[in-house]
Amino acid sequence: MATPSVEEFRLAPPGLEAFFAEVNGGPAVLGFRGSELRGVLALQIVDGQVRAVHIAASPDKLTYFARQFAALSHLGRRSVLNT
Repeated sequence: MATPSVEEFRLAPPGLEAFFAEVNGGPAVLGFRGSELRGVLALQIVDGQVRAVHIAASPDKLTYFARQFAALSHLGRRSVLNT
């Protein structure tokens, strides 16, 4: 059996940039391709433990999230998300 390459273990598709943010009061990762929000992975933390992982990838939910993030000055600018 062949040994998998590093590329086969990528967590995100090529061209997708990930940024940390706060969603619903908890830590989250936002996935962007260019300026388009492509996915949100949000963690629910209870007593210091991860209790749930929420993933949003439907166009309707992403449109809603993108509008919410753009409305916040500190999240609406990609340069700030990139720090």
